Amino acid sequence: MAVLLSLDRVSKSFGAKALFEDLCLTINEGDRIGIIGDNGTGKSTLTKIMINIEGADSGNISRKKNLKTAYIPQVSEHAENSTVWDIVRNNSTTALKDPDIKTAVALSLVGFDNFTDKVRTLSGGWKKRLDIACGIVNEPELLILDEPTNHLDFAGLVWLENFLGSASFTWVMVSHDRSLLEKSVNRIVEINKRYDGYIFQSNGKYHDFLEKRMQYMEQQKNLEIVMSNKVRREVEWLRRGPKARATKAQYRMDEAQSLIEDLAKLRDKMSYSKTEIDFSSSNRKSKELIKIKNLNKSFATKDIIKNFSFNFTNNLRIGLLGGNGVGKSTLLKLLNKQIEPDSGKIEHAENLKIVYFDQGRTSIDKKKTLKQVLADGSDSVIFKNRPVHLTSWIKKFGFMPEQIDSVISKLSGGEQARTLIAKLMLESADVLLLDEPTNDLDITTIETLEDSLMEFEGLLLLVSHDRYLISKICDLFIGFTNDGKIELFSDYTQWENSLKTEKKTSKEQKIKIKNKTKLSYKEKIELEEVEKQIEVLEDRIRSIHKQMSDPQNFSDFLLLNNLTEELRLSEELLEKTYKRWEELSSILF
Repeated sequence: MAVLLSLDRVSKSFGAKALFEDLCLTINEGDRIGIIGDNGTGKSTLTKIMINIEGADSGNISRKKNLKTAYIPQVSEHAENSTVWDIVRNNSTTALKDPDIKTAVALSLVGFDNFTDKVRTLSGGWKKRLDIACGIVNEPELLILDEPTNHLDFAGLVWLENFLGSASFTWVMVSHDRSLLEKSVNRIVEINKRYDGYIFQSNGKYHDFLEKRMQYMEQQKNLEIVMSNKVRREVEWLRRGPKARATKAQYRMDEAQSLIEDLAKLRDKMSYSKTEIDFSSSNRKSKELIKIKNLNKSFATKDIIKNFSFNFTNNLRIGLLGGNGVGKSTLLKLLNKQIEPDSGKIEHAENLKIVYFDQGRTSIDKKKTLKQVLADGSDSVIFKNRPVHLTSWIKKFGFMPEQIDSVISKLSGGEQARTLIAKLMLESADVLLLDEPTNDLDITTIETLEDSLMEFEGLLLLVSHDRYLISKICDLFIGFTNDGKIELFSDYTQWENSLKTEKKTSKEQKIKIKNKTKLSYKEKIELEEVEKQIEVLEDRIRSIHKQMSDPQNFSDFLLLNNLTEELRLSEELLEKTYKRWEELSSILF
């Protein structure tokens, strides 16, 4: 298996802070690598070093000759009025043969049907697909993605999962999405100072990594115990003091000192600051907290919530599910009294205490400092009716004391999320409304958040694209559709299955007519032929897409050109055939 990229004893620092030292990593052809690590450990920096966007301080970096790479950053900026075709076409290299065909292939691979779509009309998920199309248009051997799941909805996550799972090229992905890591990677790489060379690697899925890391940590703990016992014995010997400064005695003292230093280094490596999250409930005794009856909410002509009734009670953990723009955040804002319903009733229990985490983090003034946001300029905060020094409080959330006067806008996305959590934790709550709280958080902090939410005794409503978290936390789910319908589900899998069933049923309804009694004999024959033609055309279009996606055909420009034209004609014919099917079907109703 060919080596595409090799990092040998690479080090990188920013000022006095070392991100990593003597890091070694080899990327082979066919690798699907997930990179994880706490915020600030250098994951994004490492990926930029891989493709030479950023330089290392020291070490050797070897790349396969003429290695073709592509990089998908966390956030991309595209001209809002440009079409998706123009964006991808302009990203193709001048050396690319038949760039128009390659642009069409790239856009088709990521799911675009209309190449004239403007960037301003795209959701966050489709903008991410556009970013990936910009990356694959040049047919890279190595694709690097930095946190591609941020702000993706369920459909976008499933698409990305399938796309990465069937990719013919090698890829490296920085991600905190444990479900995606479990289903798509064949190697996990964690960056952390506790490991020799700041790196721990495990072949296999995410659960394989967890098992191997646990074994490693146990080995390190056992090593610490052995070293501690040995140091204790040596210290006792030193205290007694040798009678003579013989060479042997001096040698033993040197060895004891070296052992003490090694133990200190091991303990330093194994120690790490963990965010402490503890949402405290108000211990409210009343069971019913919020009642909703016949709730309706629309924006322009679009129904967001239609005729929804529900009683929200204590000790419920509810997950809100659905694509972008279907009404999840709208329901939270209605419950938080930020917006009013068009009709229906929302009744809150008396003196109800609601804590709301909005995904836009608009409740924190980004022009203020950490000290101003959390303590209004004071040196202490009040947590559970007792004062806590502000420096101690921010340490619980992974901040350094010197960051106390940092302006919020200068903090990273993960630090801003932790700031909002630190602020909201100062309030006791009957109800927690959390809208995408895991965006920009590392896995360690997400796991801590999970533990806190599992122990919360009030009512929790959670919107999250983190399938692993929402499946673990919630015991009831509310599913939203594009037409304002809302349904209840007992678990996440049931909702997933309902989407598949709904899609299948919708497709079957297009080609299946149960009652044909109102059609003439000739029309019945034509309808049967039209249905058969639809099936043939759909099969042909799927076959064309498969051929266009086959890497073996990427260099056959004549074939791709013919396939592109055939696809256009087939789709036009399918549209006409569906129109005739609708005309014949309408006779029945």
